[in-house]
Amino acid sequence: PASSSLLVAGPSAAFNIGGLTGGTDGLECELINTTAHQMTLNNEDASSTAGNRITTDTGGNLNCKHAVLRYDATASRWRVISFRT
Repeated sequence: PASSSLLVAGPSAAFNIGGLTGGTDGLECELINTTAHQMTLNNEDASSTAGNRITTDTGGNLNCKHAVLRYDATASRWRVISFRT
């Protein structure tokens, strides 16, 4: 599948990601937090457009330093497929 990597380098405090734009079926996106601050992936964040939302499949938010997400067009969601804390 197609993929992209995003280095997160700007935040100067803990931050949350509630969704990503540009999802197409099977597209993978690697998020790499290069800051010293906590990155949280918000599960089903209502402030994000439905088709851009992330589902962690845990029912809760996910704190991590690195995550790989894959877009699922059937569910219209980014699914976390792996992560590291």
